[in-house]
Amino acid sequence: MARGPSHRILLNLALDSVLALAALPLAVWLAAPGAWPEGGWWGGAL
Repeated sequence: MARGPSHRILLNLALDSVLALAALPLAVWLAAPGAWPEGGWWGGAL
């Protein structure tokens, strides 16, 4: 009996997406805490 994707797979996908989205701001902050990029830069980067 075939079943659709389980909730665990969807949860893992959501958590991976959130971690990937948080990685860029964290890396920028760790590299240069005082030099935060302009607002328009984030749209292209994310």
